[in-house]
Amino acid sequence: MRHLKPMAAAIALCMAAGPAIGQARPEPELGYQLVEGQNINAFVRDGAVAAHLLLRSGNDPRILVAFPAGNSGVGLWFDTLAAPAQWALESAPQPVDVRDAHGRRLNGVRAVASLTAPRLALKQAVLSNVRFLRDYQAIGRFPPEVAVKAQIDGNRIVYARDRVDGAPGYRLELRVVEGRVNAGGIEAGAPSTRSRA
Repeated sequence: MRHLKPMAAAIALCMAAGPAIGQARPEPELGYQLVEGQNINAFVRDGAVAAHLLLRSGNDPRILVAFPAGNSGVGLWFDTLAAPAQWALESAPQPVDVRDAHGRRLNGVRAVASLTAPRLALKQAVLSNVRFLRDYQAIGRFPPEVAVKAQIDGNRIVYARDRVDGAPGYRLELRVVEGRVNAGGIEAGAPSTRSRA
């Protein structure tokens, strides 16, 4: 039910460190969604971008974006919740491209989602190849050289790093649009009637 969403986070995702998320292009050539159990899966392909966004509901929510062509992705896990929470995808993933701090092109996606939870505590982000994302989900470990800390600026949370070889790497950016970032987490805000562009 729409009135039960006390918190919404704009999820902006790119494959490398960069100053900001670029503008979305017109409708992609392929885009669809599939809900399976507690997972919302959204797929998009357009030009240089092919991505799979997964939003996991329940007591252990997470966000994953995989880029199959590069066998890489980004993921953010949150601490276990006392009560199950439900994701809603407000705006389907749209391809974006930007330039990183070195002027290198970055391909990624941007989406808007909401989650019915009063607070989310950031647990762990993993920005790497798909194998390390799977390893973290299965056994809770990944190589320390790919670890990255959150950069928090107002209601924006950014995780970014170059690849280990120095090539353009990964970027995961969340901008909280209903609620606020506080003490290493996201606190819910009152639902609004604002439009989602």
